[in-house]
Amino acid sequence: MCRLLIGILCLGLITVARAGDGTLKSDPTAKLFGSHPDIRGVRLSPDGSKLSMLKTHPDGYTIVTVLDMAGPKLTGVLNSDKDENDIQACRWANEKRLLCVYLIQAKLQAGNYASLRGGNARRYATLSRLAGVNADGSEVKVLLEDRLQGEFSQIQTNIIDWLGDDPDHVLIQIPKLRGTGVGIMDVYTGRYTTKERVRDGVFSWVADGHGNPRLYQRGSMSKTIWHLLSPGEMTNEVIREVRLGDLDDTFIPQGFGENTDELLYFDRHEGRMALYAMNLAGEDRSSRLVYTHPRVDVASLHRLGKYDRMVGVVYAEETIHFDYFDEVIRQIYDAIKANFPNDNVVILDEDWNQRYYLAAITSDTNPGTYYRFDRQENKLARIGPLYSSLKDKELSRMSIIGYTARDGTAIPAYLSLPVSGEKAGLPAVILPHGGPSSRDVWDYNFLVQYLTAKGYAVLQSNYRGSGGYGKAWEGDGAFRNWRTAIDDIADGAQYLVKEGIADPNRICAVGWSFGGYAALMSGIEEPDRYRCIVSIAGVTDPQKIGWVQGRAAQTFIGTDDEVTERGSPVNRAEEIQDPVLLVHAEKDINVPYRQIELMQEALEKHGKSVEFITYENAEHSIIPERYRIDLLTRVGDFLDQHTR
Repeated sequence: MCRLLIGILCLGLITVARAGDGTLKSDPTAKLFGSHPDIRGVRLSPDGSKLSMLKTHPDGYTIVTVLDMAGPKLTGVLNSDKDENDIQACRWANEKRLLCVYLIQAKLQAGNYASLRGGNARRYATLSRLAGVNADGSEVKVLLEDRLQGEFSQIQTNIIDWLGDDPDHVLIQIPKLRGTGVGIMDVYTGRYTTKERVRDGVFSWVADGHGNPRLYQRGSMSKTIWHLLSPGEMTNEVIREVRLGDLDDTFIPQGFGENTDELLYFDRHEGRMALYAMNLAGEDRSSRLVYTHPRVDVASLHRLGKYDRMVGVVYAEETIHFDYFDEVIRQIYDAIKANFPNDNVVILDEDWNQRYYLAAITSDTNPGTYYRFDRQENKLARIGPLYSSLKDKELSRMSIIGYTARDGTAIPAYLSLPVSGEKAGLPAVILPHGGPSSRDVWDYNFLVQYLTAKGYAVLQSNYRGSGGYGKAWEGDGAFRNWRTAIDDIADGAQYLVKEGIADPNRICAVGWSFGGYAALMSGIEEPDRYRCIVSIAGVTDPQKIGWVQGRAAQTFIGTDDEVTERGSPVNRAEEIQDPVLLVHAEKDINVPYRQIELMQEALEKHGKSVEFITYENAEHSIIPERYRIDLLTRVGDFLDQHTR
């Protein structure tokens, strides 16, 4: 097996702890729900006889393994370096070769990345790189990087076409400091020939699935422009021009289907995201509506197989749904679903001969089990669970509920209760989701399961400002309309009290990312409702997030005092009365570490009693297993301290 080689301080009443490996905590319940899955990222080989998958070594690094279904024989072929890089995903380029994406949390030199101004004071960026390895572990090669002649580039993994008819090559974006081009890259050597020259200001390309770049996106300080590529022409046709910060323009190209003269794209239809097709053959560039849902947004396309063909669309109501255009895939889905009528079924992969299919089965009490379906034999073979440690553990059910907000609006939500069967007078956690233009769905959630195992009722609501329900529900977003979002969240807490589920004196707000912001603002707005606050990687000063700047900041966050002053936890730190636990990762670039430093300084100034935990070798998701177990342990201890 080969290895990737790339190049307690007390201030007033604030406790600041840097959770180094020697000070990490662990309790059995936290270890159960905070540990990494046994397997993840499973993919079928082109003939369906082998599976690639990611496993976590006990020392904390990722291993790429290959399973021969005929054996079965498991071979480790590649592993990451602990705290230096982490393998995110692999895919078979051909029967012999795997291409794997790995990430590096890099500390940048001054001047390397001007776009991070105002962001993370420590100047971290996530670099993505591509490695090739054979299925037997031989011929490991970091691809593309050495061909860029040392020029700094953040992303080197944008494969825009897997070239099913030429499996020794892929079509990949060639990143330079000022723009990108397209190259045909050898999957063994990383060498490439230019398909489309590097164009200044171009940061995104779209191919048609048959080796032809058809679209590119150019950005400037004031707008982004989508160009239709006309080979040989000096000037390419503009098909959409968007003013930077115009978040009402929702044109999102998705590629092509069987008809390569029709560009598939998302845009709004009657206030909800829908799928359209633009006729590129006709001079008028007319569009037709392909698919829309009457109640919710279309979330994504479902693509499968050798050519990544479009087989259907994905959307979420209370649960995830698939609507298939491909009749064969619909039949396969129905056949698998018949075995798991009450679970989520996701078809993840298809072999090149369309005989074998990889499926994942999940539910609120099933964190995931992989299966391989043999279409020819009509047989479903179990591969294994994501978490074997949970096989004998009784997990809590997630109930689909709703409650009424103070203005009469019905708020969709999910309620999870302890498996003990207790349903009244419970300590409770209000758990707003991140985003904010995201949403919760009915499925397994490690944090929810940990909290219910600790005896807490957990409420998750898709408050106004959440995504997925259309423009009217999302409004101007939960930063600009933070009062509505925070009121909806508070009304959820009131619902639990009214129904007798929660003890009104034992309710805490816990959130991650925007959810951390919402937890802090909940404590500020209604200090008598909550007994404690936990903010994990939370936004504390919306105007200083860093990645939202200029006109986009004006639209997404807003610039009036309602947001910058009244909607800022940092600026209202003096009003916080509840005990607070702040958790943050030092390499977080989604919500830069400076956000927590600002909150620490504000809380110190006002003499507040707050626990502050930081993780050195982690980013926004706090993925390293040792940190996540520590995180759950500390959250559990903090909640118990203030609700028991």
